[in-house]
Amino acid sequence: MAQEKLKGDTTKSIYPPYHMWFSTEDRARLDYLMLRNGKWKDKQLLSSAWVHKITTEVTSNKQAHENKDEYYSFGYAYLWWTFGAPYNTGAFEGAYTAQGSYGNFITVLPKLDLVISIKNKGIYERNTTVPEYLRILTILTSAHRD
Repeated sequence: MAQEKLKGDTTKSIYPPYHMWFSTEDRARLDYLMLRNGKWKDKQLLSSAWVHKITTEVTSNKQAHENKDEYYSFGYAYLWWTFGAPYNTGAFEGAYTAQGSYGNFITVLPKLDLVISIKNKGIYERNTTVPEYLRILTILTSAHRD
């Protein structure tokens, strides 16, 4: 994982943002760790209570929609987006996703025991939009039957 130099407006926050670059495989590993509630093989790396806390919705998709946020299909937890209506049933029940710049996504679908990672690189000037990603997820999960 490469890391950029920290930069940002320190008049707004003393915690400047920075990008982290993960391989698709490492992103899938992170998702798998989350899917298994912090457990990797036989070792508990993160407490399951912490995994539950950081993936439990704090801001609803209704609140985001009222604020006309582009992510109104999602609610928000702690750095994870939760799926709101109509994406919170069936295969998406209990699902959550992390979203990064350039349309990078890692998604946990507990109902299907599945993780999905989509990666783009800004240098290629490609971006997966949220509506495109939701369409991809819908296609990938369409074979699932409740």
